Amino acid sequence: MVPPLTTPCAHNFYKACLDDVFVGQSFIKYRMCGGRRTLA
Repeated sequence: MVPPLTTPCAHNFYKACLDDVFVGQSFIKYRMCGGRRTLA
């Protein structure tokens, strides 16, 4: 059995389940800079 992953917000998920849910989706990571959101 594969141990679950812990997200930065402390939720636990199995990687295989996350991969199935997010298959085919792309994500853009945002960073905060001086209170404004900018693309990473």
